[in-house]
Amino acid sequence: MKVLIVGGTGSFGAFYAKKFSEYGFDVAITGRDSEVGGKFAQKNGLTWDDGAALGSYDIVVLSVPNEAAPQMIKRFAPKIANKTLLVDLCSVKKGVVKELAKLKKREIELASIHPMHGPRISSLVGQPVPCVVIKGGKNLDALKKFFIESGANFFVCSAEEHDKTLAVVQGLTHYSQFVSAAVIKETGLNLKDTLKFGTPNYNLFLSGMARVILQNPELYSQIQLSNPHNVKIRKMFSKKAKEIEKICSKSSSTDLQKYIIEEARLFKDPEAFLIESDRAANAFNFVVSILKARIGKKVVVENMLTHSFHNGLVKEVYAHDLVLKEGHNETTISISKLRLLTKQEAFDWKQLTLEKRTLDYSFLVPDTAVSAMIAYTLKKVCKCYFEVIDEFKGAKIPTGQKSITVRAHFFADDDKKELDFKVKETINGLGFSLR
Repeated sequence: MKVLIVGGTGSFGAFYAKKFSEYGFDVAITGRDSEVGGKFAQKNGLTWDDGAALGSYDIVVLSVPNEAAPQMIKRFAPKIANKTLLVDLCSVKKGVVKELAKLKKREIELASIHPMHGPRISSLVGQPVPCVVIKGGKNLDALKKFFIESGANFFVCSAEEHDKTLAVVQGLTHYSQFVSAAVIKETGLNLKDTLKFGTPNYNLFLSGMARVILQNPELYSQIQLSNPHNVKIRKMFSKKAKEIEKICSKSSSTDLQKYIIEEARLFKDPEAFLIESDRAANAFNFVVSILKARIGKKVVVENMLTHSFHNGLVKEVYAHDLVLKEGHNETTISISKLRLLTKQEAFDWKQLTLEKRTLDYSFLVPDTAVSAMIAYTLKKVCKCYFEVIDEFKGAKIPTGQKSITVRAHFFADDDKKELDFKVKETINGLGFSLR
């Protein structure tokens, strides 16, 4: 499938350019700035399209702001070929679906999807992807297959259902977080100091708020203001806040309890919601426990805020902070900001970043021994890569034996003395003689 992403240098467009490429689609991107876009495409192994080959794509994806989408549809629709799927990624559907529907008489496929996530996620597994189908076909089927095979929850809905529901899922959520952030700011409290007192509920609340406040003010402003259903939601929010304040002003615990109990009826399956919150709260504690188990050992972590990587010895793990010893320096990182790399990810990062070193070992083994299996055993025991670089028999080698030489590959920050000790201990433990 040939896919063009309009707005492919934006964070969301770039996210899907990468995901489509990994899946096997032939991906090109386009945007407003050809110089910046060309460099971006080259750096990321993509094709930059200046608009000359628009008729050659199976799918054209509009990854543009809501207010720009109708104009982009008018601009690109006349240039695409028959059978092509034209699809947008907008977060509000009424206006863009109305514009797409004007093209139904053409022999093109038309759909409007809304992947319900931001560009910071690493996987589409479990992510909702609602789709408004205007005119389907084989290309939309291929796009649907991509989402399903990527683990996303792809489903069909109407534009009205989407926008009305999103006024709660996004509109209410974001608006309450805007208000809450403003309240916390007005208290004058230091946010970091509040974390010392943080309950699991508060930590989750703050994390959700930060995810909205810190990521993309332009996007979240558009989401709040472009969905007409949000107007009613904001008024309802203010009305209910005043109702609760009135109850609280009476200082009547009984009245407040009655109000809470009444609202609790919303949750038809309360245990399911509590389990979900338990899972989220326990995820943080799980990371803390893993880091504590690694005290005195090396880890590679990513600071999710700055996207910088830290490679060092775990010295201390506190309730909210990790202290790493990186060379002669100590670095303190907020645990809520870090991601612990898997063993494979850490190895790949070291391969790209750190200086590499080698040590060679020659020893005698029975001539029936499989050298590759010995290297594999050393790799498993010593936790680094070994290769066989020499194997021979000769006049100085006892009958029934052979000499093999293996090379240990390790990184500059590894403990050379400890590795050397482990290798020699393992060789001797296997009953082989060092030369």
